[in-house]
Amino acid sequence: MSLAVFISPHGFGHAARACALIQVIAERREGLRFEIFTTVPKWFFEDSLEVPFTWHQLDTDVGLVQKSSLEVDLGATVERVGELVGSLESRAGFLARTLEGLSCRAVLADISPLGLAAAAAAGLPSVLVENFTWEWIYAAYFDREPRLRPLAASLGERFRRATLRLRARPVCPPAVADDLISQRVLEVPPICRLRRRTRGAVRRELGLDPARPLVLLTMGGVAWRYANLDRLGSRPDLNFAVLAGVAAAERRDNVLLLPDRSPVPVSDLVAGADVVVGKLGYSTVVEAWAAGTRYAFVRRPDFPESPVLEAFVRETLPAVEIPVSELERGEWLGALDALLARPRASARAADGAERAAEAILRLS
Repeated sequence: MSLAVFISPHGFGHAARACALIQVIAERREGLRFEIFTTVPKWFFEDSLEVPFTWHQLDTDVGLVQKSSLEVDLGATVERVGELVGSLESRAGFLARTLEGLSCRAVLADISPLGLAAAAAAGLPSVLVENFTWEWIYAAYFDREPRLRPLAASLGERFRRATLRLRARPVCPPAVADDLISQRVLEVPPICRLRRRTRGAVRRELGLDPARPLVLLTMGGVAWRYANLDRLGSRPDLNFAVLAGVAAAERRDNVLLLPDRSPVPVSDLVAGADVVVGKLGYSTVVEAWAAGTRYAFVRRPDFPESPVLEAFVRETLPAVEIPVSELERGEWLGALDALLARPRASARAADGAERAAEAILRLS
């Protein structure tokens, strides 16, 4: 018996959330197999999961085409989403036969519309895991790109047909009362991967001085070119770990440049750091929330989710905003001292994955 998991490749946040769920489901349902469909690299799941799975390379979603971590390409988004919408029915029919051959009993989608279409074609129950869906995101761009309007409407209909919608906080927009009463929509606490290493173990594995505070720089799973990294050397009292997309780990005095496949998984880096510096992305935010990590964040003014995540960070963590211009020029180091002087927030019992897993297992 298998569970099919269709994951959006828009960054790594959807995959991180899906991994948190898969791990808990596996612990509660012995013998359940996981068939993962996505273009998120296989190594991401190998590093995040402690259970067997099969990885199927499949383009399951578009989301937003991005020029960088902070810039959206709306024209390319319209083109690619149009191709996705136009091919959903034919691809779903083929995938329905695949799911049958794999003995799948249900489909979990975060937040892939193709997964939901495949479930419908196969006659299987479907679970949509979300903190937003694409029709809500696209609505923010209708004035600039009206061609998104019919595409958003088509995808929105897909999302509404899910057997169960699991909305992980912080959600945008909040569910309306009628949805929550219907029992087809369940709001759960934040869903995040749990750390496996202590803060001391993170430093030992990376070969970092344990007496120095650790500052982690990350812009998520979308390429970003860090400028003026040499300025980090002016703070020898700090360790810096930078997810820089390099081919292999590279040390420059107190600065450690890391590849996308970090020798220490990002969830442990976030939990083990004294400060996270980077964009507001769901998985980074909720993993910092679970650990109580300080956060120096960069706004994504072109992304509708950003204000919701910012409000959550400001409310739950010691946090400060860094203007993107300062990040690009390397002029943000002065903000660290005041932030490091503030105590970490208390670690939280992150039980969102457990709550969501209970609901999923009742379906399958």
